[in-house]
Amino acid sequence: MLETSAGAVTTPGGHDMKTVLPLELEPLAQPDLLFCAYTAGFIDGDGCFTIRARGPAGAIATIYTGYLIVGQCDPRPLLRFQEVWGGAFLFCPSSDPKRRDHWRWTITGHGLRRLLDAVRPHLIVKAAAAALMQQLLDSLSDPDSRLCHQALRPQVLHFRAELRAQIIAVNGNQKAKSRDSRARAAAAAAAAAVELEVLSD
Repeated sequence: MLETSAGAVTTPGGHDMKTVLPLELEPLAQPDLLFCAYTAGFIDGDGCFTIRARGPAGAIATIYTGYLIVGQCDPRPLLRFQEVWGGAFLFCPSSDPKRRDHWRWTITGHGLRRLLDAVRPHLIVKAAAAALMQQLLDSLSDPDSRLCHQALRPQVLHFRAELRAQIIAVNGNQKAKSRDSRARAAAAAAAAAVELEVLSD
């Protein structure tokens, strides 16, 4: 949990945040359409849908859990998301002096289902990953999932494993596109600098 004093943010364990951030947020009990779109924008930019699988060592994974993780250097938006949607809030100190400390908001289970119902119409970049996550949540609420995990039909386990593989592929493609975009931007900037230098001669 965050500790606040005189409007400032202090981290668990007394970490120095280097900046003072006001936390004077008005209560927002129910998300309106504008807030749902705002949340979707954050997810598109800084969110990641992920599916984790676990099971007995050396055996086929039988337990699948869906998560949404959003990271941000400024904790205020994430605090608002936790207030409205639920979930967990974590401070992540950086071990690299060149990188800033950041905060992470994670949501799963019924809270994630409620969130998806509200924000999926507004998602663009993460729409495909959100659709896969919705399929997992629907599978987990299926009557089959109420059986002992070991008693789940092989088809159900295969379906969930395939969803996990697809969401990993989607996330990988988005990272690759982001790297390509940065490379193109750097190349364009370099070309513009050369052209400017030529014109100034």
